[in-house]
Formats: sequence, C-alpha cells, structure tokens
Amino acid sequence: MTQKTAPKNTQPKNTSPELTPTQKEALLIELTTGLFNGKLSEGEVLKTLRSDYLGMTQETYANLVGISRRSLHEVESNRRALTLTTLHKVFSPLGFKIGLIPQSPHILRAAASGMSEEDGFGSLEFSAHATTSGMKERRD
Repeated sequence: MTQKTAPKNTQPKNTSPELTPTQKEALLIELTTGLFNGKLSEGEVLKTLRSDYLGMTQETYANLVGISRRSLHEVESNRRALTLTTLHKVFSPLGFKIGLIPQSPHILRAAASGMSEEDGFGSLEFSAHATTSGMKERRD
C-alpha cells in the first residue's frame, strides 16, 4: 500500500509581521541613515528591506527583479561585486535610485542640510560617507 503525501505548499510563508506605513517609513529612514553613516552595507540594507519591509523570500524577490536567487544571496551577503545594472535591478523596486554620494562627511552633511521635504529629503544627520566598496564599474 502506497502512502499519499499532501502536496507541498508552493507559496512561501511570510514569517515577518506586516509593518504599518509608519513603521515602514521609520525602517526606511533607519536603513538609509545606516547606509549613509557607513554602519550598514548595501547587502544588509537590501536583505532587511526584502525580508522585513516586503516580507518576501529570496526566491520570490529574485524572480521579481530578474536575477537568480544565488546572485541575490551573494549581494545580500556582500560576496558579490555590484554592477550598476544589478544595483538598479535590486534597489529600484524598493524606491531607491542609484546615484553619486560624496565621500566627504562634511560635503554630505552640507548637502543633506540644504535639502527639504519638498526635495524628497528630511533633516537627516549624516556622520560619514556611504559605502561603495561592493561596486565596480561596468563598461558596455
């Protein structure tokens, strides 16, 4: 007699509790500040946004942005040099655009203090430069 097994649930479970809009905004500010202060890497920010902000598995998010799950894992683990194309693919759906950030903390603070809510920036305080250690130039 053969035993029948129940079909596997192919839908990934969201193990993170759903965040309120206020909590999502606070998380975005916290992560952006950590990235600009050099306390968080791009991979750490991506992993937190994917799992906590969106509640998605690596496989689901990788399919959404058009890269392999392995590549996403390598990006989140800071084991992969990031091209501008990959950066755009993984951060664009999260509301981030890729741009240039000055390495000088003085210039970054001055630029941030000159921005207003109308410019899309609040009064964030930055104490160091954004990390770009995982980036490499891509020549097409």
